[in-house]
Amino acid sequence: MKNLSIMIFLFVTLSCSNLNNEIKPNPQKSLRSTNDYPYHWNSSAQECVTPSQNCMEIIIITPQKASPYDNFVYSVENGSSSIADYFTNGDWDDLFPNIDNDDLINLKSGTYNIIPVEDGDIVYYLAGPSGTLSTTNVDFVLSVDISLL
Repeated sequence: MKNLSIMIFLFVTLSCSNLNNEIKPNPQKSLRSTNDYPYHWNSSAQECVTPSQNCMEIIIITPQKASPYDNFVYSVENGSSSIADYFTNGDWDDLFPNIDNDDLINLKSGTYNIIPVEDGDIVYYLAGPSGTLSTTNVDFVLSVDISLL
């Protein structure tokens, strides 16, 4: 057993030392050239300017537009005034095209709140006046099948 342990140790040691000898720096690789950086940092102006030295090009990242559902969820999470903004200015008609006009007026009033209740892929949004809304006291319910989004 002792001989087997020594043989395994020697094999691992020799294998590792061979790997270490194979890993060598590549002399062909060099640092980036100044052509990779179209600008340089001007510390007095606090900006990148030409000629080139150490500033990469400016990249503009445009976020994806939030979906009508994302906007709706955000408004529900932020209360009655946010809900009123969503139903006054938002794209609610894409999500709730058949909403009753009286319910829409109530949601736009800023006095209604919404409680989400999840049931699998369906999310029920219980709506009612902010002061009295509960899971047992609801004026109307909106529902969204999130599997279709």
